[in-house]
Amino acid sequence: MRRIIHRLLEAITVYSAPGFRITLFDLLRRTPRLRDDVSPFNMWREWRAAQGEGLRKGIWGGHLQNVAPWIRQDYYGKADRIALATEVLVSVLHKRIPGDVIELGVYRGDTAQAFADVLVHPVWQDPEHRLFLCDSFEGMPVPTGKDRGEWTQGDLAAPYVEVQRRFAGYTFVRLVKGFFSDTLAGQESARYSFAHIDCDLYESTRQAIAHVLPRLTEGGAIVFDDYGFNECTGAMEAIVEQCPSAVYLPTGQALYWHTT
Repeated sequence: MRRIIHRLLEAITVYSAPGFRITLFDLLRRTPRLRDDVSPFNMWREWRAAQGEGLRKGIWGGHLQNVAPWIRQDYYGKADRIALATEVLVSVLHKRIPGDVIELGVYRGDTAQAFADVLVHPVWQDPEHRLFLCDSFEGMPVPTGKDRGEWTQGDLAAPYVEVQRRFAGYTFVRLVKGFFSDTLAGQESARYSFAHIDCDLYESTRQAIAHVLPRLTEGGAIVFDDYGFNECTGAMEAIVEQCPSAVYLPTGQALYWHTT
């Protein structure tokens, strides 16, 4: 009987990532997968705790303070993803990589707010750095079969007027309203140092990568928000197809550095 219960508990996955899995048995018995200091789970927990402490103490120099209240109380797991994407942006800026910054998939603008607050800081201000925020603001387009029925047309719509108001004081921000199939055409001369792709769907992610990748400058980076989530399998498939060298991160994101 004990062996049967053990197997049943081992069959229930609580957390999983490529090459790593925590089961209900691990939680109840605290196996080495949880106790080991260098286990992926404990490393992720420590990193995430550090981000939360940074938000509380204000050590981010302000560029997460405008989004911290919302992400702390309303969306578990978003704080670490915003923090990581922002750290990558700061790294790109520190290296003085030329090119604009672009986010494809903006929703209400919480991640974009962190980016804007970095770019407006006197240390990083550069008249040649613009922040392009691309979204239909009408919700998702029609999903394809690769999205496995996880989303429906119109999901994640956001009021455009509110996003406009949010970024009205940032002169370097450019809101690009519309579906990617319409808005990305004709921007062949664009060059990017950093891109944040958060599109959830296969086709939207494919279009975003197809636009950004050829225009990413040497030393630039792409952070994908939707790599490790069960409801975004279409987005993950597009990333694997078009950007196979992207590195999976324990936050559920993926990271690509453009080097030759």
